[in-house]
Amino acid sequence: MNEQIETEQFSRRTSVGFIVGIWVAAPYFLLQQFSLYPVYWLEESSLDSSIPVFLNAVYLYFSYYLLLMWAAYGIPYTTFVRFLKTICIVSLVSHLCFFFFPTGISREHLPTDQAPDLYQLLVKWEKPRNCLPSLHASLATLATLALWQKGKLSGLIAGFWTVAILWSAIALRQHHLLDLAAGVALAVSVWFLHGKMEQAKAKQHAR
Repeated sequence: MNEQIETEQFSRRTSVGFIVGIWVAAPYFLLQQFSLYPVYWLEESSLDSSIPVFLNAVYLYFSYYLLLMWAAYGIPYTTFVRFLKTICIVSLVSHLCFFFFPTGISREHLPTDQAPDLYQLLVKWEKPRNCLPSLHASLATLATLALWQKGKLSGLIAGFWTVAILWSAIALRQHHLLDLAAGVALAVSVWFLHGKMEQAKAKQHAR
């Protein structure tokens, strides 16, 4: 019986997760192709400049997807539902920001000739747009918060992993500290506001 429930939950997580993935990715790539408003090109801060360019960090940058998969399949189902709901809210807010205030980061100064093939694939398919707030930062932060609900050890590992991913985003000049901080702040705000709303609903039903 338990095995049947686990199989059903795995299938449900996979199918619903796929739909949420489309919800996140489709507008993201669409908004990279056009904009109704002029793109604001972000400037490096002194803190950004203090982190050297390191294009081999692309492997760590893409490990972000493994972190999301760990969160999706490694947390209790109730936490998984909260995880997906907050991803939907965060991505909606982010897409609205990308639409009304498109931002970008120039890659022209990067030494791309000897970059890894994975980096070449990244810059081929992903334009340097949709920077603020960083979806990479916000979704990795949500994964960390979800895994923290599972246990402190999982949360700590995910937290260090997220910090490493954020570093890779700056090392690749995919993001700056400003848009990473905005992504983290957005994720934390949505996660805890959603939690408070669910608690308020539970109290109402208990009356």
